[in-house]
Amino acid sequence: MNVSGIDLNLLPVLDAVLEVGGVGGAAARLGLSQPAVSNALRRLQETLEVGLFTRHGRRLVPTPAALALAPVVHSALASLDQGLFKAPRFEPQAAVGTFTLAISDYWHAALLPTLIAHLEAHAPGIRLDATPTGEEVLATALAGGDVHAAIFLHPRVHAGVHSEVLISDDYLLAVRRDHPFVGRKFDLRELADQRQVVIAPQGPWAEELSQALRREALAPRIALVTPQVRVAMDIVSRTDCIAVMPRGVASRLRSEFAVRLLPLPIRTEGFKLALYWHDRCASDPLQKWLRSVVIKLARQVYRPTTTPRAHG
Repeated sequence: MNVSGIDLNLLPVLDAVLEVGGVGGAAARLGLSQPAVSNALRRLQETLEVGLFTRHGRRLVPTPAALALAPVVHSALASLDQGLFKAPRFEPQAAVGTFTLAISDYWHAALLPTLIAHLEAHAPGIRLDATPTGEEVLATALAGGDVHAAIFLHPRVHAGVHSEVLISDDYLLAVRRDHPFVGRKFDLRELADQRQVVIAPQGPWAEELSQALRREALAPRIALVTPQVRVAMDIVSRTDCIAVMPRGVASRLRSEFAVRLLPLPIRTEGFKLALYWHDRCASDPLQKWLRSVVIKLARQVYRPTTTPRAHG
């Protein structure tokens, strides 16, 4: 005989009777009737073909065979309970694994140095892979497991995908320090006359600006489309090209480049960025911990500063 021939539901009954020393106490613990407990013991004895208890007055006395089974059954049930219902405590220092995070170029510079320093101190066995973000990541890569989490514009709705908002922000215009726009108001037509460096993917401002330009029968003049934020800032600092970018991004990079930050000549809605992840890894202890770290650090490093609001 092997374990496949045993009704495993009978083992908790044996364990309870051995521990409390009687059918009545075992029945109360298990929420069963006394006849049900007695029947279970009878079936187990018949299956094992060995006596488990003898009656001594009103007491059940375990046989040597039952006493030999006691630690084996109790240990097996405890292991099952631990494995099925009690997740082991997560210890970052002992964790080993790879976490793939989809982020934009800006977050490489803003978040990754801080995040890697945190992992070095608290979870040195974790490897981080950074990959480009985008709508397709939320639609397919999260569900497929190629990406564990992504930072992208909010809100986005995809089946099985969860999100938590990280930051709220709005947009500014970056120009070189001695650009003709500095120190005066400028209108939409003047903005359209300037060649733009577009940072892709574009935020909600792009459609709002396009609509405003179309109403005036205007069109933007595009000099370059790039995902590289620092490249865009460098070009702006050296030329008459302009770039629209999030306030927090522009504020952080302003000290590195000879640029000025100006309000746009139209009012645009702000935006939110969120961290996204899929159901498939929602309860994984390692990924839950890493998501909490990313959320905390992203909010710390992204701090928009106050600059003039839009005029006109």
